[in-house]
Amino acid sequence: MIKKIVIGLIFIAFLTGCLEDSKEIDQRTIVLGMGIDKIDEDEIQLSLQMPVVVRPVEGAGDIEHSEFVTFTTSAPSLWEALTDLEAQTPTVLFFGHLKTVIISERLAKDGIDEVIDFIDRRSPIDNQVHLLIASDVEGILNSESQLVFLPSLYIERFFEAEQKLSRTDIVRLFEYRRDMNMVSKSATIPLIYTENNLTIQNFAVLKDNKMVDILYGKEAGFSRLLKDEELRNVNYTLPVPTTEGGDIEISVSLHLNSDFNVLQYQPPKFNLNIDGKIEFIHLKTEEVELTDELIVALKKELKKVIEEDILHTINKMQESHIEPWLFGHRIWVEEPEDFDEEQWLNNEWPMTEFVINIDLEVEKIGQRGMLDKIKVGR
Repeated sequence: MIKKIVIGLIFIAFLTGCLEDSKEIDQRTIVLGMGIDKIDEDEIQLSLQMPVVVRPVEGAGDIEHSEFVTFTTSAPSLWEALTDLEAQTPTVLFFGHLKTVIISERLAKDGIDEVIDFIDRRSPIDNQVHLLIASDVEGILNSESQLVFLPSLYIERFFEAEQKLSRTDIVRLFEYRRDMNMVSKSATIPLIYTENNLTIQNFAVLKDNKMVDILYGKEAGFSRLLKDEELRNVNYTLPVPTTEGGDIEISVSLHLNSDFNVLQYQPPKFNLNIDGKIEFIHLKTEEVELTDELIVALKKELKKVIEEDILHTINKMQESHIEPWLFGHRIWVEEPEDFDEEQWLNNEWPMTEFVINIDLEVEKIGQRGMLDKIKVGR
């Protein structure tokens, strides 16, 4: 009996162990978005975006009402800026539902070591939080999309909905930290722009926590293929020669997968095998039929432009001595004793060769029926 009482008391003690930090919902200010900018050499600007949970008073007339509020302050350090913002709110700032951290390009180019350290130490920020880079952080946090009023939720839904874009991809805090801990110490973060609406595309490339380059459009798409070994919905419109003479313009969407293996270590040489599915989107004519010969010609042209685009993306990073796709890590795993990080980035990576093999198959021809069918009956 005494044993059961003791166990019960211990259980109750564990249940009440977190009561000191517990708060009612009306005692918390929920932070959904965070923006960090650099004003000058000794000034950091911190912005916090919070939802407005109080409805406007009925009968108050045509009063403009926002779904969110953004508090902004500046200080010599992030911690001091956070202290200033906490003094401006009547409740405790709660970061457990933080969705997005937006970092300015200006700050990213100078280095984001302090930002990553700040996020790591601030409990209870989740490792799943989205990272983005923007030229206008304040503009992003104060933008209202016609689709989603709260910018932080717009960003989360954009990625979670698996947008049909090959020009960017989600990067979470834990993924960025993981990549920066690899031998090349390089990573990518998506860029977000604001003009008439929020636009998320392209990758900022960071080395040693500093933004050093940008991958645009298809470069960002093939960056995903090289790193994640998968790319969905990359689109091409290109002229394809026909047997009748002349060219026909064809639009297609591709789903690509890749597989790598090391052919040799000195000098480094990789074998890159790519297989993909072709989905026909548009043929810019009604006079040319989709024949086997035309499909063969299309595959030939597609293989050529895909290889060119992949090599262009790789060469761009080789010229900058940046390797964000973990090729060096593959070599380090297999040959750790002979691998030197500085030698890899400065001498070996810029000279690394790739043998590219591409195999494409048609998945959908994009025709549900022929519009010029002869009617049967009357």
